[in-house]
Amino acid sequence: MDHYADEVKRCQGELETLGIELKDYRVGLLDFYSRYDGRIVYLCWKSDEGNTLAFWHDLQSGFLGRQRITPSNRHRFQGMAPGQKYIDMK
Repeated sequence: MDHYADEVKRCQGELETLGIELKDYRVGLLDFYSRYDGRIVYLCWKSDEGNTLAFWHDLQSGFLGRQRITPSNRHRFQGMAPGQKYIDMK
């Protein structure tokens, strides 16, 4: 078990260098920083949701506050550079 715990920590560290937060390794829940209408939000992906990011949420609202990314709001997102986090931004 220690080997698996170490492997999860290693993978989590690799994700964090890319600006990705591992929220729950059991279900494969990841958050990515993005901008939505100029404010910092998370793009949210779960391993059973396929190859497309389909949800987003405010930084404080968490998984339960997820909203669908739709064709009508998709243009309002602006990505972040890999590894760039909201706390580093002015």
